[in-house]
Amino acid sequence: MNAPQQTALHTKITLNPVKDDEEIIGISINALDITDYIKSQKEKELREGNLNSLIQNTYDPMWSIDKQFMLS
Repeated sequence: MNAPQQTALHTKITLNPVKDDEEIIGISINALDITDYIKSQKEKELREGNLNSLIQNTYDPMWSIDKQFMLS
């Protein structure tokens, strides 16, 4: 029998005062699941790191062409 896998849950929590006139009478707590956002950011950083490693560790000439076919 396999043990259940644990996964991280990333959340963004916002706390706001609830006021009646100027008196704080409570607090509003909102939590947003940002797990997918964090995962995609980490994947993006990995891809960028791999690309930079390839670019920085080659002696071959390289250039890029933008959408207007201009060299950069």
